Formats: sequence, structure tokens, C-alpha cells
Amino acid sequence: MNPELLSATYLNHFSRYAEEQGIDLQPFWKQVDHNESEPFIKVDTLKQLIHYMWKKGCPRSLGLFVGRNISLSSHGHVGYGLSHATNLEDSLVFLCEYYKIRAQILSFYIEEDEENIYLCIKPLADWGDIDVVLYETIAALVFNIIKFAIGSKVEECVLELPFEEPDWSDLYGSCLPKRIRYSDGVLRYGMPLEWKAITCVSADPVTAEMAAQQCKNELNRLLESRTLSDKVNELILSSVQFELSLEQTAKTLYMSKSTLIRKLKQEGKTFKLLMEDAKKKNAQYLLKKTDQKIDVIALQLGYEDVSNFGRSFKRWFGCAPSQYREG
Repeated sequence: MNPELLSATYLNHFSRYAEEQGIDLQPFWKQVDHNESEPFIKVDTLKQLIHYMWKKGCPRSLGLFVGRNISLSSHGHVGYGLSHATNLEDSLVFLCEYYKIRAQILSFYIEEDEENIYLCIKPLADWGDIDVVLYETIAALVFNIIKFAIGSKVEECVLELPFEEPDWSDLYGSCLPKRIRYSDGVLRYGMPLEWKAITCVSADPVTAEMAAQQCKNELNRLLESRTLSDKVNELILSSVQFELSLEQTAKTLYMSKSTLIRKLKQEGKTFKLLMEDAKKKNAQYLLKKTDQKIDVIALQLGYEDVSNFGRSFKRWFGCAPSQYREG
């Protein structure tokens, strides 16, 4: 799969919002390379559209207005499965497993501690200066997903956003939880562990299984077009603190360690090279886009010793992490 792609459905939602604001999009469509028959679009196309909308007077908060109007049915078979999951935990697991069918520019994953379960979302591509728009869009649509599953309790979630509080945060009350924290490393929804067992409003295990089968079929079609390097890279990006070994990767991909090494070599790649490249990109993102302390970033990247992270970073970019952040 290509981390630069997302379903054309989302482009349509942004286009609809623009038209509702009285914006003529015909000049825009004439200047971009876009095939309406294609099921996926490049994130760059969405970037161009959002820039055009800003230029024509749309507010910086447009992601909120778009996200809150994306219904579960807009997510295709994924939405169908989410709406009929047995309980909240099943719904969140389904989302993490299959949302990549709809958007490959991000990854959903679950974390837990002694008290809470967290639904985390991180970008897999460079979102550039539309990152806040996309974060707000995703935060609002996830709010709708959780609300559909468990009703008004979603208001009690804790939402962490990876950017500073914007000037328009007073608009959040209509489509996001009441408790929000800013400048955290990733976008995530926090909920008490006991919520996992809450029965979803429209629970129907048979229907959910049918939707899962359809999603598996779609996912397999996407996987067939990927290189082995793409598959390994996705596993690396989806792992927690990059704690993924060569052996685990080979097992997940149903091949021996030696076969994995040989096939990656045929593509001009190595597991170590892919892992390091992923860490480099994430280090750049976390240093420039968040206010997290360097030792926290080091831990997220799998470095227990911040000095080891510092040495690696200097080898990659020729300067210390603190210098990179200030530059």
C-alpha cells in the first residue's frame, strides 16, 4: 500500500464543504491532475484543494466541519463493520485492522495502561501544513465512530492532540470531547478499561463478520500490489516504540528469516535500512511538530538511552536533536 493515498470519498467531503461555502471549484479541477474514476487520491491533491479553499476564504478550522459530517456509511464496508461490532473493544480493533482500506496516510493502533485504553492515530506520510486540518478531521470522525458505538459516554473521553491549542478551539465543543490536552506526541482518545465491554448500540455479530470478510477481501487486493519493502515498512510503522525484530517480521509475513533477507536484497533494501529510515522520519516529525522532551522522543523511537539516540541522530543529520529542533 502507498502511504500517500486515501479514499477519494474524503476529497469529495472537502469539495462538498467548499461548494456549501459558495466556492467555485471548476478553476481548481482544471489545474490539478485528478481522475474522478480513481478510488484513491494522493495526499498532495488534498493539500492543493485545502490551500485553494483557504485562498478562497474558508476558515483554518475547516477540518472540524468536514470531519463531523462524515457518517459511518461514508467508510464503506469498514463503517458497516464498525456499526455492528459486538462491543467497544471489537469496534476499536476492527478500526485498527481495516481502516487502512480507506486511508493509507495514517495508522490506528491501541495502547493500554493499568487504567485506560487508548486509540492512537499517527501519520504515515508527510502532511505538511495541512496537518492540523487532517488531525481535526480525524478527531471529529473518530468521535462520531465512538459515539455511534457507545452513545453520549464519548463525551467523557480524554482527547490528546499533537499541536498547540488553536484560536478556534471554542468550536471543539460541538464535535469533540470536553476534556482535551494539547501538544502531545500523537492524536489519541483515552477511555477507562472497563468501557471495552460496553455493548455497541447496533451490535450484530453475524453482520459484523460479513463486513470483516468484505474488508479482508479489499485488503488482500491492496496487499497484492505492494512490494515486500512496503509490507515491512508498514509493520515497522505500526509497531510500538519500533520494537519489531527481523524474526517477528518474517513470522508475520509467513516466511523464513533467510527468505525475507534475500527478497529484501532483491529490492535493494535491508531490514536495518528500513527500520532506520522509519526512525529518522519519525524523529524529524516529533522534533519539529511536537513539544515532547528529547528523552521522551528517544523512548518512542526505541532508544532507552537518550545518548544513543543523540549519536544516531547526529550520524543521520550531522547535528544534535536539540540543534535540529531549534534550526
